[in-house]
Formats: sequence, C-alpha cells, structure tokens
Amino acid sequence: MKKIILTLLLASGFLFSFGQWTWQNPLPQGNGLFSVAFSDSNIGYAIGGLGTILKTDDGGITWNYVQRPTTKNLYSIAVIDNSSCVVVGESGVSYKTSDGANTWVALETSTNQDLNSVFFPDANTGYAVGDSGVILKIDINETNWTVLPNTDHHS
Repeated sequence: MKKIILTLLLASGFLFSFGQWTWQNPLPQGNGLFSVAFSDSNIGYAIGGLGTILKTDDGGITWNYVQRPTTKNLYSIAVIDNSSCVVVGESGVSYKTSDGANTWVALETSTNQDLNSVFFPDANTGYAVGDSGVILKIDINETNWTVLPNTDHHS
C-alpha cells in the first residue's frame, strides 16, 4: 500500500511540474542560433537554424522575429550598415536586405556547398567561404556571387 501511495504521489508531482514550463528564449522561436552581428550599439541581427532571423533595435535587450527568406540553416551574417546585411548558409543559400530585414533578395551562388562565413571588408565587396574550399566574391549591387579559383587544398 505504501508503494502505491508513493507511486501516485511521485506521478502527480511529475505531471504538475510539466504544466509550469515557460519558454525563456526570444519568443516565438526556439531554433539554434549560429551568428550575431551589429551595425552599431543598437541595431543587430542573430541568425540560425531553419532560416531563423532575429533583430534588435535596442542593443540586444529585446529581439524580434524577422520574416525568414528560407527554411534552410543560416550560418553567417555580415552587416554592412544600419539597413543592409547579407546572410549565407546551408546548401549555398544567400540573401541580402537593404531595408532593415523587411524584405530579402536571393543571391545566386552557383554552389550547393554549405556557406559557413561571410565578410564585407568594405561597403561594396563581400566574400563568403564554405565546404570543400569554395570561395565566393560579390559586389553588393549585384545579385550573383562569383566563384573564385582556389588552390587544391588536398595536395
């Protein structure tokens, strides 16, 4: 009898504890985040799994979900100015925005390799690198990346 009462007591406590869970990450998403970048001390973006894009306008105190241009993982973001940035990710996806992430334009990469990092040394020219040694270059006013020659890294 003691075992039955103890089992019922433990089971009821176990069931009630699940009803009190509250998601603490920025709502409404719970995907992994892989990269973060800021254009100044207030405006920033975080990107991640399943095309997740979050934006902050208050230095990271609050994060708001941005309409995603893809459901593929996004691995890297380069912020060019307060309203422009470029993202790259899974299977060669790449997108740019010039209106603070309200709309996104697809950038043709001519690769299906995952793109792991993107960097803009200046406001006009960007580079992306990815799996199998792929290196890409873009002029921000274009919509196509150029594949750059790469030395044979397997030699």
